[in-house]
Amino acid sequence: MKKRSSVLLSICLLFTLVSVGQRKIWNRDSLRKIINNPALHDTTRARAISRFAEYYKSTDSMINALAVADSITRRYNNYALTGRIMDMRVYLLYTAGDAKRLAAFKAATDMLFFAQQHHDTLDIANAYFHRGQVYATYDMLDKAAAEEMKAAELFPHDKFKYGCDYAFYLVGYYMFNNHQYKEALPYFIRSYHMAIKDSLDFFLPEVSGWIGNTYSGLKMFDSAIYYRYVSLRYDKGDPSLLCEGYRYLGNVYQSLGNYDSSLILYHKSLDCFTKLKSVDRTWLIRYFIANVNYKKNNYAEAAKEVDEILDTATGKKGFLVKYLTIQLAGKVYDKAGQKDKAIAAYQKLVQLNDSVQKSDKADNVNEMNSKMQFEQAQQMQQIEQEHKNELAQKDKQRQAIIRNVLIAGFIGLLFFAVIMYRNFQQKKKDNILLAKQKDEIGVQKKEIQDSINYARNIQHAILPDINDMQSAVAGLFVLYKPKDVVSGDFYWHANVNGKSLIAAVDCTGHGVPGAFMSMIGNDKLNNIVRKDGETSPGKILGHLNRQVKEALHQNINKDTALRDGMDLALLAISYQPMAISFSGANRPLYIVRNGILEEVKPTKTSIGGYTDDEMQFEEHTLQLSKGDIIYLASDGYADQFGGGKSKKFTTRQFKETLLAIAKEPIQKQKQMLEDILSKWQGNEEQIDDILVIGIQV
Repeated sequence: MKKRSSVLLSICLLFTLVSVGQRKIWNRDSLRKIINNPALHDTTRARAISRFAEYYKSTDSMINALAVADSITRRYNNYALTGRIMDMRVYLLYTAGDAKRLAAFKAATDMLFFAQQHHDTLDIANAYFHRGQVYATYDMLDKAAAEEMKAAELFPHDKFKYGCDYAFYLVGYYMFNNHQYKEALPYFIRSYHMAIKDSLDFFLPEVSGWIGNTYSGLKMFDSAIYYRYVSLRYDKGDPSLLCEGYRYLGNVYQSLGNYDSSLILYHKSLDCFTKLKSVDRTWLIRYFIANVNYKKNNYAEAAKEVDEILDTATGKKGFLVKYLTIQLAGKVYDKAGQKDKAIAAYQKLVQLNDSVQKSDKADNVNEMNSKMQFEQAQQMQQIEQEHKNELAQKDKQRQAIIRNVLIAGFIGLLFFAVIMYRNFQQKKKDNILLAKQKDEIGVQKKEIQDSINYARNIQHAILPDINDMQSAVAGLFVLYKPKDVVSGDFYWHANVNGKSLIAAVDCTGHGVPGAFMSMIGNDKLNNIVRKDGETSPGKILGHLNRQVKEALHQNINKDTALRDGMDLALLAISYQPMAISFSGANRPLYIVRNGILEEVKPTKTSIGGYTDDEMQFEEHTLQLSKGDIIYLASDGYADQFGGGKSKKFTTRQFKETLLAIAKEPIQKQKQMLEDILSKWQGNEEQIDDILVIGIQV
């Protein structure tokens, strides 16, 4: 979190430095000559002072230099330059440490009032952003979130995309740390979609990771796992994010009681942090490993990890991990048969509890004093600023009277004419440039759109013809709604050895990435069934899993390979006698008979990705009766947001819908599903590809 904050602040500073003057690189001697030359205008000398401040190694010296430049630019009403200098000063105060935080807040508030007086939207947004940062350092998270929300709405998105996207992220982050998980989620998701739209790939690992953490806080562990894996997939450059990603996934699997998967991920995180020489994080991961081994009754392994932590953990961070570990140690040693160590651990815990209680009391007093001091400073500053505003207003009125008396007649008319002429010339140049840029963008957009449209034609060409499917299976409909021009969902059909095989497939992602995966999946299914003649759904999925992993080289380097894959439901219909064989990878089969909906569970794993090469997929065989209706679907319908409150449709409501429409003719059911989805979605954006297949016996 601190690392990302420093990135944004650095971007703000860079923006400031570039905007201060011409893009010429000055050395110190040149700047000294400008500063010491009384013949030059003071605003020129102020620019030189602000640039010269960059060469100071002392933060206080830089701040003092900027204060001089600030006073000069205010004297000559150079408001744009004043705003840039104020922004630099706030940044330096904030990054100077706790001792300067109150000064940073005062400087940010001064900047806010100044920017509001001069209607500078970017500086107003920056001021709110800085104030939110200071509030957060005092753990005043509600106020911090409110300030960042104002900043997010004001940042000019076309000029400062990362500032806007990151401010929405910070709103979610502060709400999350205030345990407001439900309120935090929409802001994280909004930041995530904006970052995708703005191609801010470096930001996607962190924001998708926090979406996963928020779902974990809401006990929605499937979504937590999904977004945590999304975070790992996007991460390309920051190894610490990868290490933390494995840790968070380990936490989720531990919450689900899947201790084997949890241990695998914790060990990956431990190896990762060890390579980074992040000793304090390795202590924490070892604590998690010890805890899971204890829950698995692997007491000897748990004791080994506890020994390692207690022998090596030092410093303040080490004390915190030791405190957590010593609470676990007594139980571990007792179960491991190490009675002497267990007794010593319980005695040590009593001592640590006394120390922690004393420390907590001192910390609480210090925190209360700090907050009181901060709130008093805010009140004093507000009074001072109101007084300044009153004086400034009176001075402004006096100057207005003098100006109105002096500006008259021919001088005023001439001035107006000059301004109008300059504006006209500038607008003419701007319009020519905009027209040229618009033409260039239009050409590029058309080329990209033509390519995507051609890709759509290719994808549609590989999909089975609906009429051919209905010739093989008379009572059938296919509801297929790609989110984008091309889709990651696809349906597949083949008639082999007297059987009709039908699949509903949901590939990782949507749009162009999902379409590439769909081409791989379609090709492999055709090879397995049409070429090799395999008709057993369970065996088909086993072959498909191996071939997808081979195609994406996932079985060569398991740590760095792509983890994309697909979920699907596959059935084979036999006609003599009437029966079906079904196998699924994370996607179930629903069957409605005699007014009751039954769900046939899939194997709980995907095709490709982390799935083992020799994974066996369970196959189910069911006898059919006339009137039975079978449904296959991707997760897009159930996951669609809407309902007027931006909520998911949910799997439960999807199954209730299938049961409700099952009594209607099969072709009418498709239209009913479309109508229900359209009403639920309203004005919400479609978030995923949608595929539903219905078959009536």
